[in-house]
Amino acid sequence: MSDLDSRYLTVPQVARELQMDVSAVYKMCKAHELPSVRFGKSVRIPRLAYERYLEQLEGGGPEPPNPNVTDAQGGRESFRETTGRDPEVWIEEWRSGSIPDTPENTRMAIRALALRDVAQARDREAATAR
Repeated sequence: MSDLDSRYLTVPQVARELQMDVSAVYKMCKAHELPSVRFGKSVRIPRLAYERYLEQLEGGGPEPPNPNVTDAQGGRESFRETTGRDPEVWIEEWRSGSIPDTPENTRMAIRALALRDVAQARDREAATAR
């Protein structure tokens, strides 16, 4: 098993473990209910984020933060203050290996992806409204 295989799960692996349909897991990822990252066209679920997600569900812990709320509360500015980078820059540097792949950096990458997706959705809505 490669190092990448031990850090990331595929959607079919998660679907088998949860005894769900693969399409349902993809929908959870798209809705940001289940943390995920894209590598090209492939969707992967960071193992640590998945384990935390299950712990929250099993323990009745708080729901993961809604990225729309996070962005509305200045999430991008907060991210910049914390990392010194825009979310899009963080993602590219993390994917390229310039930023080490640690559990904390994986959490930051997931946060950056959520912020990026919110911004892209807002841009699409604005373009449609014109």
